[in-house]
Amino acid sequence: MAALVPALRAVAADLARWALVELTETDALVAMGAWEAICSLGGTPRAWPDRAVVCRARDFTRDRLRAEGRRRARETVSYELAERASTSTGAELDELFAADVLAGAVARASINLRSARLVWALRIRGLSCAEVAELFWCSPEAVSMERLRAERALRAAVA
Repeated sequence: MAALVPALRAVAADLARWALVELTETDALVAMGAWEAICSLGGTPRAWPDRAVVCRARDFTRDRLRAEGRRRARETVSYELAERASTSTGAELDELFAADVLAGAVARASINLRSARLVWALRIRGLSCAEVAELFWCSPEAVSMERLRAERALRAAVA
């Protein structure tokens, strides 16, 4: 177990960056994959059982994250737009265009839904980082950094 835990932690951290999900979610999947690998390897002669467990846990987690990514890509993303008069103004069209760009980026998994909502609140709704930090339960600095990452991913997705 002493050899497995650091390797599993490294696998979980690497896959959390790869799949852009919370580390706790990846930790749980890696632990579940490791447990299944340990149970399936019981009684079989292996030269390097720790490596087999880590590799199987990584593959199990990667497959689950890919399946979850495909499921999320099929979901439709809707943004709440304020109801206004039936005539469209330039600002309304800008909001609709921004909503389409964000929905497309989330559907293609360029950014996650949280980042899309954050960009929507900051750029479209005009909220400050402090106001958004209260909504997202984090610090204004974290909001600013996540906004920068999301906008960089959006630029790459649109380009």
